[in-house]
Amino acid sequence: MSALTLVTPLSFPLELKDGMRLTVVGDAVVYFTRLSREQQEAHYWQRAIRMFNTAAKEPTYLRTATICLRTALLMNQLLADLPTATEN
Repeated sequence: MSALTLVTPLSFPLELKDGMRLTVVGDAVVYFTRLSREQQEAHYWQRAIRMFNTAAKEPTYLRTATICLRTALLMNQLLADLPTATEN
């Protein structure tokens, strides 16, 4: 896998309850910058951010980073729909 850029697609898109869609790395980066102080301090958001930093250095971790982002969004009940068991 080549180096990540802001337009690199996430491993799978994430649709939020407010209608926003996170589809590329740049969407995730912008979303991270808009987190409240309380969210920034939550361990699951810290893990998501760390995983994106890791993926920036080693792109094979992008799927794991996307899963961590989905987990953080789930923890804050921000995803439009819960993932299905058949999702790849």
